[in-house]
Amino acid sequence: MNFLPDDPEHRDRLLRQLDALLLLDGPARDAALAELEPIAPALAAELRALLAADGQPGSILDEPLFAWAQPLLAEADAALPGGGGACAAVDEPGEGALLGAWRLGQRLGAGGMGVVYAAERSDGGFVQHAAIKVLATGGAGGALAARFEQERAILARLSHPGIARLLDGGVTPAGTPWFAMELVDGMPLTAWCHEQGADLRTRLALIREVAAAVAHAHRHLVVHRDLKPSNILVEPDGRVKLLDFGIAKLLGEGPESPDLTLAGPRPFTPRYAAPEQVTGAAITTATDVYALGSILYELLCGRSPHGDATTPEHLVMRAVAEADPEPLTRAALRSRAGGAGGSAGAEAGMMPPWGRNHLLGGDLQNIVGCCLAKDPARRYPAVDAMLEDLRRAEAGEPIRARAPTRRYLLAKSARRNRVAVTGAGLVVAALLAGLLATAWQARRAARETARAEQVHTFLLDLFAAADPATSRGRDVTARELLLRGSRELRTELAAQPQLRAELLVTVGELLRQVGALADADTVLSAALRQAEQAHGRDSPEVGRVADALGGVVYELGRFEDAGALHARALAIHERVHGRRHRVTAGSLANLAGVLSQTGEAERGEALYREVLDIDRALLGPADAAVATDLNNLAVCLYRAGRSAEADTLHEQALVLRRSLHGDAHPDVATSFHNRAAVLDDLGNAAAAEAHYRRALAIRRGLYPQGHIDIAGTLTGLGTLLRDEGRLDEARALLVEAAEVNRTALAGPHLELGRCYNALGTLAYSRGHYDEAAAWFVHARDVLAATIGPDNTGTMRVENNIAVVLHRAGRLAEAQAQFEKVIADRIRMQGAAAPDIALSTKGLGWLLLDRGQFARADSLLTTALATLEANPHLGAAPLAEARLGVGACRLRQGRRAEAESLLVAAARELEAAYDPGHEMVRRSRELLRELSRR
Repeated sequence: MNFLPDDPEHRDRLLRQLDALLLLDGPARDAALAELEPIAPALAAELRALLAADGQPGSILDEPLFAWAQPLLAEADAALPGGGGACAAVDEPGEGALLGAWRLGQRLGAGGMGVVYAAERSDGGFVQHAAIKVLATGGAGGALAARFEQERAILARLSHPGIARLLDGGVTPAGTPWFAMELVDGMPLTAWCHEQGADLRTRLALIREVAAAVAHAHRHLVVHRDLKPSNILVEPDGRVKLLDFGIAKLLGEGPESPDLTLAGPRPFTPRYAAPEQVTGAAITTATDVYALGSILYELLCGRSPHGDATTPEHLVMRAVAEADPEPLTRAALRSRAGGAGGSAGAEAGMMPPWGRNHLLGGDLQNIVGCCLAKDPARRYPAVDAMLEDLRRAEAGEPIRARAPTRRYLLAKSARRNRVAVTGAGLVVAALLAGLLATAWQARRAARETARAEQVHTFLLDLFAAADPATSRGRDVTARELLLRGSRELRTELAAQPQLRAELLVTVGELLRQVGALADADTVLSAALRQAEQAHGRDSPEVGRVADALGGVVYELGRFEDAGALHARALAIHERVHGRRHRVTAGSLANLAGVLSQTGEAERGEALYREVLDIDRALLGPADAAVATDLNNLAVCLYRAGRSAEADTLHEQALVLRRSLHGDAHPDVATSFHNRAAVLDDLGNAAAAEAHYRRALAIRRGLYPQGHIDIAGTLTGLGTLLRDEGRLDEARALLVEAAEVNRTALAGPHLELGRCYNALGTLAYSRGHYDEAAAWFVHARDVLAATIGPDNTGTMRVENNIAVVLHRAGRLAEAQAQFEKVIADRIRMQGAAAPDIALSTKGLGWLLLDRGQFARADSLLTTALATLEANPHLGAAPLAEARLGVGACRLRQGRRAEAESLLVAAARELEAAYDPGHEMVRRSRELLRELSRR
């Protein structure tokens, strides 16, 4: 008998009401129906019929969900682009097909969002295996595509040894999205434990590894919300890998589309779901804590807390919402020891080999109970707190999930000192000594419990804003949540200054990660003051905050402030940890970056090489920190004009990062971007463009639209295309970069100044001199407000202003500007500084155009000698200086000297510039004049 109506809208309403009623007990259900009957009598009658059918053998509510939900799934599938059946088709390229750098192998399986293949790299770079997921074509561009892209974005955020890594991504020739992730050769967690006959210590070690991976995801604002043994594989060496973030939730990114749940009837697995998932309440990190408790319960007694694979789904969900699981008593373990999660060879009714362990029925029961609390507020405030209790339980220390009673603490003390209490007299002595220790432990446990509760409350309040009931349908961004948290921390936790300082640092660093630099500056400045008050001005905690704040003000272009903060942090860390320590090395690298940026390249290089040496000694040659050190040293050498050396280091860093992270990783994008600039400087424009485009593709895949890292690569690629004469393409990229920077950055920023400068140079290349002058003035103002008016970068833009004023025919203004720049550069860098030649060349040309040939000749000859001795300043300025000297000699009647100079310069300019460039045109005019004479 079909109890469900055909009308979709009516059926949806009926099923929603039925779900709500099934979660109530008998009297409450009857009361709810009585309230509904006067309002909607027909609906109440249908619900009564369904509930009556629920109690009959063979009830439709006892059937598998898909058996009676097929019409719903068919409708949902038909609504998707390309849909039209009960299951979306998959664009299967087939074994042997190429997707990007990957050749597909065996088909591993299919799921709600698509099909998965084994694959191997085919580009010859290095051997690497992967699992490639190809989206169901019925979902491309629709709901499944949105979920698919969210899974890829979530995986890109995460880099942890316990989480399968995202390696690459793209689209098939048919336009279907795909992504490659680490291929994990392993067994589901519970099956592995059963097959290996894993003891209690091994099972607890495995759950700790899983929890550490989940905690990493939570720190990146990601809730998995479908943790279960089949999504946790154990590799042959015993390490775990967490898989399948297909229904994970990005906290703080606003409410997701309801369509994102169309990959299956429900976006969770009921046996491991939390009550809030069943009832539709807000999802938080506590949801994953519940699932971890469910998995731990199953590892200990062989079945999940709320039924097994044969239990009807609606009964499982009712139990999750209403019933408490059977406690982990020894009797329960004895009755369940023969289950799939039990010890290999165990017989029903026999206790598993760990069943007599003192932890069971005591600490582990309390840990599991804390995880499985119905109310999220009563669970562990974070996965790290659960991990700490597991550690304490195994070490015999008091756990936080149990009240620190005197009897409990004394028992723990006696157990930890059981060797010393073998004699009756020693028992008394041990207990007396233990009283002192346990009193201290009780106070410590109470403090830590209060601290955990305060953190829990803060996090719940913070993420409550993302609840649709609070946000009322408005998207709530991560930046808004973090700013809300920082405001609350200014007034809350007054009695816990150390905790307040710690949370402020965490919020400030997350604001930096989402690109809110000005907000991060404000929050971390407050954190520094709080840390000084709580810990003292020379404490390690202050050193950590000073380094974090220094990184933010560096990105804001305030290099002097950044240098002072990093130097302060370095002094603290060196005193506390010594010179050759990872924490000290971090401060050394931060300070080296400031020195490299501000013209002290030799000091910066020395510090970077020291950091590289420390990290190789402490971490080995293939660590991610070593790749970062290679990248930083390469940037330093590039700024010093040593591009060939820089390219070698960038290549080493890029190979190491790709081997560690795959291609879809922020560090890999950074290496592609940085090496592109070096390749461009070395004259390999084609390779530079390819590297910029790889960096841009990775960053667009990882970051939200409008991220400043995307703008940085747009500026680099746009500048390259401008220099290649592809001006329309260049302008589109640079305009997008400027818009991103203006939107993303609050106030002046170094990157915005660079972008304005690039737009000015582009307008100059097109001969639009007044437009160019306006862009250069904007750039100068931004740079002066960030890196300062006396910075070499600001001086280059000041020089650009003089050049375009000259080209625009505003000769008196241009001459005054050139003379100012030359004077400022001599004051800042000394008369022998190579950069001065660029300004001297410009002034020489201006005087040549004003008919002052002798003075122009002197300036241009000086500039030519300096540029010949400093080839890193570029071939084009050298050719312009040579042309200028030739023109002066021609004007002064020294034709023989002029001829060799003008011919060489014309050849160099033809190679350096587009045929329509101003200097190319002038070289041709001078050669014609030479010919006439």
